[in-house]
Amino acid sequence: MRGKAGAMAKFKIDDIEYDTEKLDGAQKRVIGLYQRALKEEADAVASLEISRAARIEIGNKMRDLVIDKK
Repeated sequence: MRGKAGAMAKFKIDDIEYDTEKLDGAQKRVIGLYQRALKEEADAVASLEISRAARIEIGNKMRDLVIDKK
């Protein structure tokens, strides 16, 4: 949540800008948790995409090396 030179970041929710310097500790923690959840969700989506691509490639190899070899 920190910006340049240690300044706290500003962010928007529903087109309203908030300054984290004006928030209390509980509010900052909730924002931090929300940002972490967003990152973890993006990581999970990327991992799923990688797994799908790997499954497709493994399926192609299986077809080449096992199914079509009969």
